[in-house]
Amino acid sequence: MPVQRDNLNWLQSWYAMQCNGVWEHSWGIKIDNIDNPGWAIDIDIRDTKLEGERLIATDVNRSEDDWYHVVCNGQKFHGVGGAQNLGDILQAFKEFVEGH
Repeated sequence: MPVQRDNLNWLQSWYAMQCNGVWEHSWGIKIDNIDNPGWAIDIDIRDTKLEGERLIATDVNRSEDDWYHVVCNGQKFHGVGGAQNLGDILQAFKEFVEGH
């Protein structure tokens, strides 16, 4: 659980750094549930230093319930995963950001 909490705290900090009085009115982060069951996350990277950076689709399939998929098209980071994989998706976004 500590790694997941750290990833959530990190995401909050990343979001706060993007908020400049303009960005947050047009772009942002959406976290939703899916019916697999699981999670879906969309993080806008438009008008950030990451705009234009891409991430080739990555699929991790450990089991029927333990899986996630992440990709970034240069405008939006998108991740989906199983009910217990929210932390994995957040970790993948963190690694994407820190790698650029």
